Amino acid sequence: MRAMQRGLDEELAAATWRLVAARRVQRAWRRYAAGPQRARRAAAAAALQAAWRALAARRLARRAREEREAMRQVEAAAASGSPEAIQQAAQLATRLGVHIHTARSLLPSLVVTNAGRGSAGLQATFVVT
Repeated sequence: MRAMQRGLDEELAAATWRLVAARRVQRAWRRYAAGPQRARRAAAAAALQAAWRALAARRLARRAREEREAMRQVEAAAASGSPEAIQQAAQLATRLGVHIHTARSLLPSLVVTNAGRGSAGLQATFVVT
């Protein structure tokens, strides 16, 4: 009885190893056969990713240029001392996400404008007398 069980165990082990070996051969063949196709798919994916990154970079650069221009307009408006010009520049900057805070002192000749994006980048304070 034990001999028969041992024989069955050895037969099962041999069959398992043959199955593992067959799967290895199949996998190697599939990799070899799919090589050029896989390379084409990888090249296509890389091209798509590069195009997307380029688009995102162009959008980011355009946004930065718009914000710099808004800050220049705020600076020019603050230098002119015109509350209307400051208000117009502040509206443009606010549409772009640059926060403009304008305060007037009790002195009619002093206008303080603080422009920026909070804790991120762009920060400027303009005092016009």
